Amino acid sequence: MNLRKTKLFKTINTGTPKQVMGALWEYLKTGKDVNLRDEETGGNLLHLLVDHGENFSDPETVQAIYMLVCKDIDIDAQDNNGETGLHKVMRKTGTYRIMMALIR
Repeated sequence: MNLRKTKLFKTINTGTPKQVMGALWEYLKTGKDVNLRDEETGGNLLHLLVDHGENFSDPETVQAIYMLVCKDIDIDAQDNNGETGLHKVMRKTGTYRIMMALIR
């Protein structure tokens, strides 16, 4: 299955942070694979959340990152450009909390 074909992918790209948190929680409760890859970019859910980091950098929504880490997402996964989620978050402004969640 391709990450791009999931409802969660669409919600992360177009939904509000509250909608994304609900969709992510539902996705994780079903036990679906958190390490699905996007066929186009090679990134996983972590890469996608970091791409939309402005929505997940406050104390309430950064828990999305913690939820993925607790579900054994591969935080060292590299996209097609060889970048991990941490590489990407280091270049984004205002994503300090996401960075801290990843290095803990």
